[in-house]
Amino acid sequence: MRFLLATPKSEVTTIRIELYLPGIKSPFKYNTGRSIKPEHWDLKKYRAKTMRGAQGDRNRKLNLILNEYEFAVERIRDLYGSALTKDKLKAKLDEYFHVQEKKPETVLELFDEYLQEIKDVGTLTKGSQTKYRQSRDKFKRFQGKVNSNSKT
Repeated sequence: MRFLLATPKSEVTTIRIELYLPGIKSPFKYNTGRSIKPEHWDLKKYRAKTMRGAQGDRNRKLNLILNEYEFAVERIRDLYGSALTKDKLKAKLDEYFHVQEKKPETVLELFDEYLQEIKDVGTLTKGSQTKYRQSRDKFKRFQGKVNSNSKT
């Protein structure tokens, strides 16, 4: 089993699982939904590079998540044995990793999700992140005023 970058030439790409199942010629491919910049990816180890600082912390967390995927695939292979098909493996991985996937329902939830993502990816400076948070807080106050004044 290997973890490969879906589009290694792009600025940020997602990581996918690729493995061969017994009796099936084409590889099973599964998108993990995790993204990384290609320069932070070790092409020989099929994992995020070991680094220092904030990016190193993010890479360690990402590698832990990839280890969870690897462990889950091995458990599913042990469970099904030679009867394992691509469809069964995909269904089990979806069930295990995407059960609690909650989509944002309001603009504020979407904004909060975006703020967390830019914090995790580390593409913006702390000052820019603060400005985004302040914008969210202003929108929150504005929304509160709109809701308290409207009686219709």
